[in-house]
Amino acid sequence: MTVFISHKKTDREIALQVLKILESDGIKCYFDELDKELRNEENITKLLMQRVKECTHLLAVVSGNTVYSWWVPFEIGVASNSDRRISTYVSSYTTLPEYLKIWPVMTKLEQMKYYIQYYKQDKEILLEKRAFSEANTAPIKSANDFHRLLKTRIGVI
Repeated sequence: MTVFISHKKTDREIALQVLKILESDGIKCYFDELDKELRNEENITKLLMQRVKECTHLLAVVSGNTVYSWWVPFEIGVASNSDRRISTYVSSYTTLPEYLKIWPVMTKLEQMKYYIQYYKQDKEILLEKRAFSEANTAPIKSANDFHRLLKTRIGVI
């Protein structure tokens, strides 16, 4: 299970902070700047779509700079269409588009602990589902369950 960290290059530093938090807790992440194949690929769109689909979660790092990004909304769209767990970390005040508000929105780095908590529960369930086909007693059975629980925990609902 991998978290795709979507961000605009101008938000690189905060995206790296998020990456560090997740990786320090043992969570595998995809960060495009570290993808050597992406630098040499002619069809970046196709490769990014593949990378999003290889991940189970997408965490968008959003700021006022994101409104000038074509890639962040594109990656979110691919993740949404692929039924991935989607969340947003807002690094500085900005008005979010309505479509981002349907998923959990974190506004403080401290809230990443809740993201990590539900990611780990989700990971256990997804692994159990693979092994046993279905986990009937688990609180997280779908992307919607992940979104609902995280939104409740960070105080969005």
